[in-house]
Parts: sequence; structure tokens; C-alpha cells
Amino acid sequence: DVITFPGQIDSQNEIKDFFKAKRISLTHLALDYFSEKKTRPYLQKLIPNYQNDKTILKKSELLAPLGALAYYILTTRPLDQLGQLYPFKIFTGLQETSVSLETMHGLEILPRHSEDYRSSLLGFMDKTLTSLGTRKLKNIFLTPLGNSSLIEARYGVIRNFITYQPTLQEFQSLLKNISDTQRIVAKVSHKSASNQDLTALKISLKNTLDLIKLVQPLGHIEFPTFDSAEIMLINTHLTTLDSAINDDLAASADKGTLIKPGHHQERDRLQNLYANCESTLAKM
Repeated sequence: DVITFPGQIDSQNEIKDFFKAKRISLTHLALDYFSEKKTRPYLQKLIPNYQNDKTILKKSELLAPLGALAYYILTTRPLDQLGQLYPFKIFTGLQETSVSLETMHGLEILPRHSEDYRSSLLGFMDKTLTSLGTRKLKNIFLTPLGNSSLIEARYGVIRNFITYQPTLQEFQSLLKNISDTQRIVAKVSHKSASNQDLTALKISLKNTLDLIKLVQPLGHIEFPTFDSAEIMLINTHLTTLDSAINDDLAASADKGTLIKPGHHQERDRLQNLYANCESTLAKM
């Protein structure tokens, strides 16, 4: 069936002839049913939490036809007899497609609950070594490529790693020492990073530089490219952390031992006052 509202294709003779030739029947619904306000309960049953669906948020014009379709489906057959609904993919560009989260759950591509992770396709495929890698893999599943050239480029990366096992092993060895830098940077911005966080960030930056040296000669589109300015910026941050942060795991900002002596003159003065407050007060 094709669902339309009265008069929608009355003047489209080519479309009507095509439907007739293909023996596609037309079902007319009142225009009111092409309104989210009228069909909200039906949408909610077929697409739970549809208000937060990323695809629908990007394409709000989909709500009208989806609402009419949901109304038609649920008023012509019981919900428990629908069986498996095939996903409706929407191309958002030439490179990626978008599929709703509910569809991903229904096809067991993504888990509904964390305890079901290993039972999903994502969990089965996840052999990543870092939190960053896990999130990247999930994003790949959520936005599958629709461009054959990019898909082939991704295959090329896999083929190279399979062919050059020493490179793969070195790559994995470096990845094991890269922490969740996105979350560490977020903690830094909120001034809640610990000494362990900053030390992990320093180690991660060092290994990131080694990774860049390893992958840049491969020249694959899947690997990000870094110009000299970006590499210099990473080196600058690494040098700053190395000269400023105390490597002692017991060091903390609360104790005044997080920053190395000699890095900041005003900090050293205040630390000295704190450490020798009794003698300082006695002199005064």
C-alpha cells in the first residue's frame, strides 16, 4: 500500500500510472492524520522516545508521513503481529546513512542494556583497546558509510594491518598506553583533574606522537593527517606537562604538591608560606 491524503497525487498522472502498472493500491487518510499532534500515540508505540531520535531531529519533515504510517499500521493489525520491521534508512549525504537507535536495538546491532553488550553485533565486533576506540566503533555502527570509495579505503586499512603484522602489533602496543583523553580534558576544563589524570594525559600525548609517526607514512584516508603546527602544539603541551606535573602518584593539588617546584614563581612563594606559616607569623 501507498498512503496518501486526498488530492495529494490527483494531478500526478505518471505516478498514478506507475502505481497501477505495479498493482500498488492507494490508501487515503484524512489530512489530519499527517499531523504529529493527531498521531503522537501511534508514533510512540512504533518508535519509542521518537522525540529524541537523531534522524527525526535532523529531518523534522519526516514526522508527518511517519505519523500517518504509524496510524495506518496500528489500526489495521495488532502490534504483536507486526513481526520484524525492516529498518528505513535515510541518506543524510553521499558518505553516511542514518538509522534510528530503536532499529539498531531491534536488529541487535546495539545492545538495549549494558549487560547485553557482548550479545550484540557491536559487542561481538568490539576488540578495541581504548575507551576512545569503543566510542569510535559505536559511532561507525550508528552512521554506516554509504560511499563505496570510503568503504574500500576502510578495507584497505584492514588489509594493510593483516599484511604487516609487526605494524599492527606496534600499533596495539601504543594504543594500550593511551587513556581516555577526551574525559581527562573535560575534567581539566572543570578543574577536577587529579594527578593521575594529568600523568595519564602526559603518557597519552607521548604515545599519540609515536602513533602519528607510525601511521602517517601509510597515507590512508581513514587516518587523520597532522601538519607540523599541530604536531608542534602536541609537543608544547607535552613539554608543559612534563615540566610542571609531579610524577609522584601521592602528589595532589590539595596538598600543594601537584606542581613541581620551580615551575611557577608565585606558586612557589605561596607554597613556602603555607609550609612555613608558623615561622613566617613569628617573624611578623
